[in-house]
Amino acid sequence: MAALSVAACNVDYVRETFTPDGTNNASFVQTVVSNTSIPAATATYNIPIARSDASSAQTFNLTSTLPAGVCPASVNFAAGEYETVVPLNLTGINVGTPCKGAITIADQAAYTRSSINVTLAKAYNWVSIGKGQFYDGLALQPSDEDLGIIECEVLQAEGFDRWRLMEPFPKSQLIAAWGASYVTYAPDSYIEFFVNDKGYIDFASRTIKTGLTYTSLGENAYIYYLYPSTYASSQAENDPLNTFVMDKVAQFYLAQTIQNTTSWFGYGAKYVSLPGGPDLNELLSE
Repeated sequence: MAALSVAACNVDYVRETFTPDGTNNASFVQTVVSNTSIPAATATYNIPIARSDASSAQTFNLTSTLPAGVCPASVNFAAGEYETVVPLNLTGINVGTPCKGAITIADQAAYTRSSINVTLAKAYNWVSIGKGQFYDGLALQPSDEDLGIIECEVLQAEGFDRWRLMEPFPKSQLIAAWGASYVTYAPDSYIEFFVNDKGYIDFASRTIKTGLTYTSLGENAYIYYLYPSTYASSQAENDPLNTFVMDKVAQFYLAQTIQNTTSWFGYGAKYVSLPGGPDLNELLSE
């Protein structure tokens, strides 16, 4: 797992020349650290701390308002060591969830640099893995003869079973399948999906906007796809139908809703073939 030092971060304040406050005391090298783009696989984030007297080994106790388990209870200097780091444990911090708080060197409140304010957050590193295919029989299919299968760029979060299907509802294909009068708002620019800890597919957003409106039922009769248990808690038994049905082929099994009405299109299966996967035209024509 990776470890990062604050030296490579977005730092709000750094003093050009640094001398720890007092004698036989430690001080943080910075007063504020802010980094909200830490790679998602990072396990440890290091905060520099220094002291003025390195003649012997020394331990400083720490207090913290960061989430439990992130900050150690103390930091140790070896004899001869003027600077070391406070290693923050980020293994329990979820991507996109800010980790905010302060760290204070206990019993040194009188010194101006005895505390540091910390704001950290992890972010996925998205990498293009090539072109995949997407089939949506409701939004994109013009006819039985034309399945409307489109090519989409696929991004993958580096080191994770997590993907983004880019531009899954191109306007030209929506018009080909429905006609221009039904295409009334901007669809989602990507569908982000991943394998959850139960082994089946889940989504970063469990509501997917297609860009379509069923205009005969009203100007706000938007066609949205909902994850089964998001549509209704009683439908959670259908969640596992969102799954990889074969190598590199994902099935999205979603409630096809018409918002602000009592109507819907029932459940529908959509398919994604990841780059290097089989041709959906052949699979769905069998």
